Amino acid sequence: MTIPQWITPAGTLLTVNGLVNTSVNVVASGNNTVYSIIAGNLPKGLTLSSSGLISGITTPNIQNLESVFVVRATDTVTNVKVDRTFKITVTRSDAPVWPTPPALVNENQVMQGIFLENEWVNVTLLAHAPLVSPTNYPITYSIAPGSQELPGGIVLSPTGKLTGKISTGVGIGVKKVYNFTLVASDGVASSSQAFTFTVVSPDTFRADSTVLILGTGTSSLLDLTIPGGANSSPVQSLQFLNGTDLGIINSDDNQYIPVTVYDPNPLLGPVTYELIAGSGMLNNLPQGLSLSTSTGYIYGFIPYQTAYSNRYELTIKATKNGVRDFTSAVNTFTLTVKGQMDSDIEWITDSDLGSIDTGIVSEISIIAKPTNSDYNIKYKLMGGNLPEGLTVNLAGDIQGKAIPGSAGTYAFDIEASDVYNFSAVKRSFHLIVTENIMRPSTEIYVKPFLIKEKREAYRDFTANEFTFDPMFIYRYYDPNFGIQHEPKMVLEFGIEQINLRDYIPALSKNFYRRRFNFGDVKIAIAKDIHGKLIYEVVYVDVVDNLINSAGVSVSSEVHSNNNTYYPASIDNMRLSLQSLVLANNSEITVDEYQSPRFMRTPQDDNYKPLNYMHIIPICYALPGNGSRIVSRIKVSGFKFNLLDFEVDRLIVQHSKDNTTAKYLMLDKTHNTINTSTPQ
Repeated sequence: MTIPQWITPAGTLLTVNGLVNTSVNVVASGNNTVYSIIAGNLPKGLTLSSSGLISGITTPNIQNLESVFVVRATDTVTNVKVDRTFKITVTRSDAPVWPTPPALVNENQVMQGIFLENEWVNVTLLAHAPLVSPTNYPITYSIAPGSQELPGGIVLSPTGKLTGKISTGVGIGVKKVYNFTLVASDGVASSSQAFTFTVVSPDTFRADSTVLILGTGTSSLLDLTIPGGANSSPVQSLQFLNGTDLGIINSDDNQYIPVTVYDPNPLLGPVTYELIAGSGMLNNLPQGLSLSTSTGYIYGFIPYQTAYSNRYELTIKATKNGVRDFTSAVNTFTLTVKGQMDSDIEWITDSDLGSIDTGIVSEISIIAKPTNSDYNIKYKLMGGNLPEGLTVNLAGDIQGKAIPGSAGTYAFDIEASDVYNFSAVKRSFHLIVTENIMRPSTEIYVKPFLIKEKREAYRDFTANEFTFDPMFIYRYYDPNFGIQHEPKMVLEFGIEQINLRDYIPALSKNFYRRRFNFGDVKIAIAKDIHGKLIYEVVYVDVVDNLINSAGVSVSSEVHSNNNTYYPASIDNMRLSLQSLVLANNSEITVDEYQSPRFMRTPQDDNYKPLNYMHIIPICYALPGNGSRIVSRIKVSGFKFNLLDFEVDRLIVQHSKDNTTAKYLMLDKTHNTINTSTPQ
């Protein structure tokens, strides 16, 4: 009989950079050996062939990512299997790269790398990690230390915008060349790029200019190649000088707002302005205001406006009809008219949301507040990408779990607006997801199969807004917190994902139909690592009559047929799951960190964590509100024992061979198992 033996040593198999074409073999003895991954994950971009070749192009990261995985070598003749654990580390990717060419080009510009004195500059820079969408990697921009300054009038924003009106004092026929260096940083590494910015006087290109010299190489004079040849006179497009936000103005007041363009050829004819028609607050001016077609100014008297601030979007077109040329520019602006009660909004949450592990329930929230009102704020994802498994709800909670394999840095934009949509403000956020070193896990829980009347009675109880006032509830819209509308008791929060059938040995030993009773309604607290109170959980005890007064499960009994009978206590169910031996003779893993925060928090009465509890959570309350909810539950008169908490099934939230939740129903007599999808 051939027994394969591992030749490749266990442990670190490879350390490699991102974006590297990688190839490495794992080898075990034998002529009929095939290889497969049975636990953990390879780094993104790599695959394992049945012959033992790990290959592919590693995905770039902005931090070191370590992947631990187990490879099984199987002899296809004898079906003998041996396993070995390996590790591959993908180091952080190279610093950001610059697709933006050194010779900058202005928006709507004819001549690459040439800017005219008094011209309005609008240049967007771009740097990103190699071959990765820039939306996944938030880049900030700055001027390199010791670099030459930007041309006069030009400023650089942290988001990579060069804007402003050029003011250098350059004379006719003379060019001023600015060579400056900018730095792009992803927060960990940075890279620099040198840029050239040439400024000349617009009078140089007049038809009667006598100082334009082409191709001379003279450094003090122009040495430029103009598209169309030496006899062409390049005419540039109009450019709006305003930013897109025209600001906030008061009602019941006179207004005079310039919306003007840079005209590079003022002698060739007038510029006219028009408002592109729309409906509602889109492309319509506020009542009382008009747009001057000759100057571009918005002017007039805005009458008294009641409680709210209104935001308008205006699309304005500027057109120049010259003797020889026709140019135009279109821009969309926002204008806010402030009423007597302002609903402006300001952000409280910083752009950096920190980090979260894959597989861990998110407790991250985004908060903004109205500055001069008490209106509720709603939140909406406007751009970028959240990690797979996470979403943002109307209350600003980032809810869910980042799925395994989603490690990386994510950038996204959230808009906060009042419930009437009168004011809105957007902010860009970034979040780092780190890979949990534990194997992919799942949650296993029990819940009663209630008849319709009792199921509806419990939903009516939890839907009562006097008992469960939304103002008292922590993360009201988050299904992992908020109000729990179905009674369920979790046996394991972070048990390893395996095939559904592989849970059967544990279940056949300890699980059969049971009826549990309810105890008192109680409160537990959850604190962060700094000791700050985050929430309170209101729960009801589940009383297990197979556990004695000392909290110890009833011991096993031996029946007359010499078969050992293991009582189906909650503790015995958990013990069987935790000690489950897999096909490779390894024990199943349990990630205790995935248990709820309140079970890991030292409580105020004894300064010890609660650890695992036999409970059904009812709701999660904001700090200081748990006792209010308990009092209102008592006032409601709801009787938990009327629910008839009889359990005849376990529910596995995710299994390795099927991602949908499954019922596991065990027949006590024949030890058979049936599966079905829960309703």
